[in-house]
Amino acid sequence: MSVFETIIVGFDGSKHAERVLDVATAMSRDTGAPLVVACGCAPPPAMWWAGPRIDSPEREKAETECKAGLQEATARCEGACGLIETVAVAEDPVDVLLQLATQKPSPVIVIGSKARGAALGSTASGLTHRSHVPVLVVPPSD
Repeated sequence: MSVFETIIVGFDGSKHAERVLDVATAMSRDTGAPLVVACGCAPPPAMWWAGPRIDSPEREKAETECKAGLQEATARCEGACGLIETVAVAEDPVDVLLQLATQKPSPVIVIGSKARGAALGSTASGLTHRSHVPVLVVPPSD
């Protein structure tokens, strides 16, 4: 049995996120742990002051974009790893991933960081500071 029973992957549809997904897929294949691929698309900044509303067109558009990216992600790793669950929510990515980590057994969060040098990107930084579970940060490849 693996130390991790669930691998939670932050996915934003970028080229770097594909590399992150490849790392998580290899982990899943090696450990047998299922993947939970999550896309948290924060609402547009203009909505933050009022808070997102369930019925807002911007929120629906963000969730639709997340779902489309997750379909591509699922197709990319289909058959190469354990059970795949996808989650698309128009919320802050850090909050989405942390909430999943409280719901799943023995999780690890795999996230990418596009930042260079000593600094992490905002999502990776937020996770490493707030998470109660291990976070694997995949650096940029170039």
